[in-house]
Amino acid sequence: TVTPAQGQADLVIWIINFSPGSPKVGDEITFSVFVKNQGSAQAGASRLRFKVGGESSPPVVFVPSLAPGQEHRYDRKITLNVAQGYLTTATADAFAQVVESDESNNIRTRSFTVAQ
Repeated sequence: TVTPAQGQADLVIWIINFSPGSPKVGDEITFSVFVKNQGSAQAGASRLRFKVGGESSPPVVFVPSLAPGQEHRYDRKITLNVAQGYLTTATADAFAQVVESDESNNIRTRSFTVAQ
């Protein structure tokens, strides 16, 4: 007999957006991060880490259980007072709590520049 393989969850950072699109020093920037379960099975609750620039203690937030194809949105507002290039790093399943079909695709980065 052949038993069909069980599906597995696969959490990814689907999108990192920010507004305004061309931030300046002192602007409040709103980041929206979307965690998606692109797998074929339910993903249990997990944590999302979202780092802006060189933060040493970025926030880690709760992500509820996600069905296949379901997304969860996290918004974060921040004001940056130094004109320079920045890198954001979002990590889905930051503590590796969810068994996934692909454990290597949980991180996405996006760069942006804050102008004077």
